[in-house]
Formats: sequence, structure tokens, C-alpha cells
Amino acid sequence: MSHVPSGTSIFDLIHFAQLYRASQLGAPVFRRYDHGPLANLRAYGQLEPPSYDLSRLPLQTELALYSGSLDTLADPRDVEYLVSKLPRPPLVHRKLAGYGHLDFVWGSTAAADVYAEAISLIERAHAGSALRAAPKHGERQWRVG
Repeated sequence: MSHVPSGTSIFDLIHFAQLYRASQLGAPVFRRYDHGPLANLRAYGQLEPPSYDLSRLPLQTELALYSGSLDTLADPRDVEYLVSKLPRPPLVHRKLAGYGHLDFVWGSTAAADVYAEAISLIERAHAGSALRAAPKHGERQWRVG
């Protein structure tokens, strides 16, 4: 626990806090980082940060979404809001009872509850892509075809 939250930056934590505060005023908010009005004007061409337009995700993008019923960082209401904004439903949308945010990484049952299915979905998605194995020593690069 002495290394938590490793793998993230202070900007991620600030952005998360911004989204939380904005959502407390009403409906969930999913928008870009708020630099402040003048910096937003420079960065985005407007005073407020723009919302992410999830309808612009390519329709061929397949998503698997796993969430936890006890996740305080990805609140179940926010997850439902996210799903409602997607251009099409995810292939999988599972809410795991009793799972908190870090249970997906450190949970003793995560391999059985999530990883096996996630790996299977990835393997099925790439089965028809003809992407070959990593190059052996002396080969130039990945080959498709």
C-alpha cells in the first residue's frame, strides 16, 4: 500500500476530483481536464472544458466493461451514465458484487471472475486478424497477412 496510487499522476487525481465536484451539482459529468477559464480558452477554444463525445467512438470498437458494486472511484451511477453515452452497448457489461476499485487488480478471485473472460474476449477478437506471433530474433517486425 505504500506505493498506491502508483501508475498515475497528480493531474489524474485532480481531474478525478474535478469530475466528482461537477457531478455533485447534478447529473454525472464526463469532460476534459479543467485548466481554468483562460487556459481552457487557449487549450479548447472555450471557457469550460468540453465533454467527451463518446458517440464519436467508431462503431466497430468493441468494449467489455467490468465494474464493482463497491467501487468508490468508479461509482455505479457513473458507470451507467458512461454506458448510456456509448454509441452501442458493450459486448460485456458486468457489475461484480463486492468488488471495489482495486479488487480488479489485487482481488484474490479476479483471475476467475474477470481475467479468464477478458483474455477469451481478446483472443476471439484477434482470431481472425491474422496477426502473427512476435518476431523472432533476426526478423524485422510484426507481419499482418
